[in-house]
Amino acid sequence: PPPAAADSTGSIAPAGALTNPLVQPAPAMARGPIPPLPDKLPAALRNAAIKGQPAAEFEIGIRLIEGRGIAQNTEAGLRWLERAAETGLAPAHFRIAGLYEKGIGVKKNLTIARRHYIAAAEKGNAKAMHNMAVLYAEGIDGKPDYKTAAEWFRRAADY
Repeated sequence: PPPAAADSTGSIAPAGALTNPLVQPAPAMARGPIPPLPDKLPAALRNAAIKGQPAAEFEIGIRLIEGRGIAQNTEAGLRWLERAAETGLAPAHFRIAGLYEKGIGVKKNLTIARRHYIAAAEKGNAKAMHNMAVLYAEGIDGKPDYKTAAEWFRRAADY
């Protein structure tokens, strides 16, 4: 069943999900081989990732990026987040966007950040909608675009 209206994780898109004709979400990609699994992972998490479960892939990515219970490795964490994002998992898109927006562990790239924020927003992630508004207000395309920023703020607020 779809999440309640108050759900902001956006892991399942509600009926009538938002669309933005100006920017398209990241295209679906073929899933490649499983990246190396870090040591010290719980067996259940390891097995779920091997089976290709996006939530497990996301969790491993976050643990690697944050160094939570395992050695920090942003590059490996990003690979795990990308696997989860390939399935359309909105929180994975959101976290990838944040890394590229701020240049954390990767070269700052607002084009990639925008693509992933859009993908998360299309799934109903209100935080991604808000961050899109901020990017437009700050001038993602060179100069501030307050009209587009206001539209994104409104979408986030309405969600």
